Amino acid sequence: MNVITFVSFKKKTRVVGISFLVLLAIFVPSYALAAIVPCGGSGQQACNFDFFITLIKNIVNFLIFKLAVPLAAISFAIAGVMILTAGGNESQVTRAKEIFWDVLIGLVVALAAWLIVSAITGALQSSSVPSYLQ
Repeated sequence: MNVITFVSFKKKTRVVGISFLVLLAIFVPSYALAAIVPCGGSGQQACNFDFFITLIKNIVNFLIFKLAVPLAAISFAIAGVMILTAGGNESQVTRAKEIFWDVLIGLVVALAAWLIVSAITGALQSSSVPSYLQ
């Protein structure tokens, strides 16, 4: 590895590290305030099966709406910036389009998984059919 490649690698590593810390600072307050566990605190009733199902729903909702959707939005923005800054470089435009489609497919799969888990947990939690499936 020559000196120029090593310096470039150090710059890229530094940029990725700083970007990670900024994203962490933005998203950590949201994670800290997420009330995922619905029971078991002081002065609350003991956990039962309905609370377990609520816990599963809370975890899935957190992963989809607090983690996957913001990351997808950031990825869409990165793909858009890559297209705008391509400057006639077809390989960069192609890579940006691949990123866009990969993120779109991943988001559709994640939302389909949310719908399936939500339907199953709704059916397990109550004896009636959930209102969004009627």
